[in-house]
Amino acid sequence: MTKDDAQRDNLATQRILVIDDEPIIGTGIRRVFTRDEHTVDTFDDSQSGLQAALVGQYDVIFVDWMMPGIDGFEILRRIKAAGVP
Repeated sequence: MTKDDAQRDNLATQRILVIDDEPIIGTGIRRVFTRDEHTVDTFDDSQSGLQAALVGQYDVIFVDWMMPGIDGFEILRRIKAAGVP
């Protein structure tokens, strides 16, 4: 076992949410993080992504700032207002 393998084994699998109106961004992020066995959910519309953030238990959330409908800043405000950790 290499040092990199040992470090990777010590990292817990993370649940990651990506909200971006450009599907290629979510696809790219999913590709990178699933290599290390993280779970990645992607949404290309802000409303669906917000709903997922409010009911899911995510360790990391990537949000595009400029999207049609609800922008990234508003998504983060609503997540915070809902008391989502």
